[in-house]
Amino acid sequence: MDVSFAIELSGSLCELGWGGWKSFGLPSVLKHTYRALETTPTKILRLLAWLVEEQKLTTVDAIWKQRTEQWIENRLLAVNCQGSEEDVSGGYSGSSYDT
Repeated sequence: MDVSFAIELSGSLCELGWGGWKSFGLPSVLKHTYRALETTPTKILRLLAWLVEEQKLTTVDAIWKQRTEQWIENRLLAVNCQGSEEDVSGGYSGSSYDT
């Protein structure tokens, strides 16, 4: 599966207000989050930030939230410990996940 394409498609369908988002799009995003965090972290983080902003993740499982938060925390700690000035935000502008 092309994770990058799946992220973009899920985000686009949600942004368009597709009625099947909660039944089909959200489960796909939740299922592939961890693989996407390893392969395309910038894209998935942008999508997740946008979904949070749009309140589309309010009903997700607490374990998924905890695992995702832990990955993000570990990533930020690793960047901080390295003294890197890498842009860990992925360029998130607060408007759309694909900017």
